[in-house]
Amino acid sequence: MLRRCTAVLLGIIGLLASLLVAPAAARAASTLPGGKANWVVSVGGLDIPGNNNYRNWVRLGYYTFQENGTVTTDFWTWNQRDSPVRVPAVTDADCGAPVPTCDVRTVKGFGSGPDQGFKGTYAHAPGGRVVVTWTKDKSGAALDSALTESWILEPAQLAGGGVARMRSSNYYAEQFDATVPGPIDPFSDYGATFGIAYGSNASTSSRVPMEQLLTDDEYSTEKYKGSFITANGGVVRREGTGGDWTFSGEGAGATNAGKPWQACAGTAQCMGYLQPGTSCKPQGGNNSKNRVRYMAEMGTGRQNTEEYWCESLLGSSGDTCYTHNSHPRPMLQVIDDAGRFQGWVGVEAFTHVETKDPQKATEDWSGYYWGVFDMVSESQLQPDLSEPGTVRKFKLAHGNSGVDDGTLNWGSRSVTFAGTNHVVSGCRKVEIIAMTPNGLTDAATTSKLCAGTADRPFSGTVTIDVPGGPSRVQVAYLASDDGSEPTTPKYTMLCSRNGCAYTSYQEPTPNFRVAHGQSYAVGELNWSERSAVFSGNNHVASGCRYVEVIASAPNGTSDRRTSSPLCVGTEADNTRPFNGTVTIDLPGGPSSVQVTYWVSEDGGLTYSTKETATCTRVRCYTTEDRDPITEFRVAYGNSVSTGRVTWLERSVSFSGNNHVATGCRYVGLAAIASGVDRRAYSSPLCVGMEADNTRPFAGTIDLSDVEGGAGYVDITYLEPVTGGDPRILGTARCTRDGCA
Repeated sequence: MLRRCTAVLLGIIGLLASLLVAPAAARAASTLPGGKANWVVSVGGLDIPGNNNYRNWVRLGYYTFQENGTVTTDFWTWNQRDSPVRVPAVTDADCGAPVPTCDVRTVKGFGSGPDQGFKGTYAHAPGGRVVVTWTKDKSGAALDSALTESWILEPAQLAGGGVARMRSSNYYAEQFDATVPGPIDPFSDYGATFGIAYGSNASTSSRVPMEQLLTDDEYSTEKYKGSFITANGGVVRREGTGGDWTFSGEGAGATNAGKPWQACAGTAQCMGYLQPGTSCKPQGGNNSKNRVRYMAEMGTGRQNTEEYWCESLLGSSGDTCYTHNSHPRPMLQVIDDAGRFQGWVGVEAFTHVETKDPQKATEDWSGYYWGVFDMVSESQLQPDLSEPGTVRKFKLAHGNSGVDDGTLNWGSRSVTFAGTNHVVSGCRKVEIIAMTPNGLTDAATTSKLCAGTADRPFSGTVTIDVPGGPSRVQVAYLASDDGSEPTTPKYTMLCSRNGCAYTSYQEPTPNFRVAHGQSYAVGELNWSERSAVFSGNNHVASGCRYVEVIASAPNGTSDRRTSSPLCVGTEADNTRPFNGTVTIDLPGGPSSVQVTYWVSEDGGLTYSTKETATCTRVRCYTTEDRDPITEFRVAYGNSVSTGRVTWLERSVSFSGNNHVATGCRYVGLAAIASGVDRRAYSSPLCVGMEADNTRPFAGTIDLSDVEGGAGYVDITYLEPVTGGDPRILGTARCTRDGCA
């Protein structure tokens, strides 16, 4: 009896165990994202070169969600370092004049079906998130490590509920204008930084033919627009796609009335459009503003492709078709539940190629153009577009510290900034630099904020008082981890009135201009850690002029360079370039650089300073009330001493070099004022005492008790005489206006 009871009890326990285990083995039903099973998806790993060294990649494909919580994707992918080439999708597409008959090209590999894929699971998370975790490849083999994406599922019912949209948090301008990959709100844990997806319950094999897009009023009078996130030229930024044109040239607000897209002749499902009045720039004598655009069907499923190029790129070649650096864009149609066309998601994989060989990549990585985009029905899918305005938003981050609520309010000649700094570790501050195209700058920084201190609001204004004001503002998050003043930029955005782009930190290149009368010198300074490189042009209208550049450090260390003197008639156009480098080989390098314009009206015998600009790493300003500087020269035979006198309120400073060719020489200076005669001398220098027979000298004559300081300074070139007064070899008298 006991055995029978025990057996029954064990059977009951076994049954309970099986009931408890069974639900774990069978996955609970999940709600499809937005109630949609089939999605077209564009994903990109786009970043600045400092983070990925031009290893951008894009992926275009389908996501298929199941109610059991699983998801699969089939996709095409391209990598920048592979330099994928352009290949014909349609040969000799004849769309009729004025569209040229050319091949419509796409990116190699897009002609067939998707050849890669993942398998995984998905789950809904707080904040309207859909978290996708890829664990297997297309064949079902386990990945080395899981790949996770965090999508925002938008609640809006699009196309009458027939379409749902998911995106990375940074894709649209809804949260902030700034294009911000990664650190602020990570989209993935494997390098994907941007994504856009549209879902419906229509089959992934359904699509609307090109011919119907041209002839069906539902599609032909609609505008298709969207957001285009690009990595090009070293920055990541947001642009727009599509525009106010329609396929038929008809419909409210269409900008191409009477200039519709045109169907290709024959059996090819493609169309072309000669888009006038674009931003295309003149090239090689060709001033056309037309952009040539094509779209074509290809492959199976929802595959379309677009290609466009500027007609001016043909130059004066006489060619009809441009076969080099066009923009190829693989795309997938967005189809709603009812089978209606609603636009596209797509990618761009632009390889920069040799103009002599369109199949040979240049490896000019900054010239490549990689991106992800949507171009969808403006009325039905309502893409969230960032329009030019006065207030732009930015976010900055390093680790868990950052600025979430930054704003730039653009005025006519200034930009007001505001935000809140939140610091979790180390110390952080924000640097704001306003810029103009010709190099004018103004800068501001917030105070240092360190971990353990409450969040600190900041605000201020940067101003460039010229017509148009600042054209750009660079906002950088500076960090230090040891409690010192933050100086290392960790996250940088470059902003305009149109929005902000994620970029590498750029040391400003302040421009300077110093002038006298109609003569002037203009140039720029490029700062590095311990030096400043200067370059510019000196133009003379009369007399002779040269430029002096002096780098200085707080401890008094300096480095000086000058351009060669330029006199009227020396150059055909009275203009001569100059360049050089001034170096302070100390931590922090130069704290300032002084640029002085030296002027002579006596053929170069004597010079005096007429205008000086003082430059920091972010701006140059002209010193209107500077301390005058005059230059002197005294000589005897081939021995010569040159230098300068700096006139201060109650003192004069002097510096120069003494070079001897024979015997011994030294310099005497006498500051004269109101009956006061105060003197200073350089040390005597004799031939053979220095390797190059040259010795620098410097000093100051104090006149602190003399109102107004020195009236003039007499400079004498002296030869020592044993047992007697020195022999006077040459003299010069200097005032604040010059030396003679």
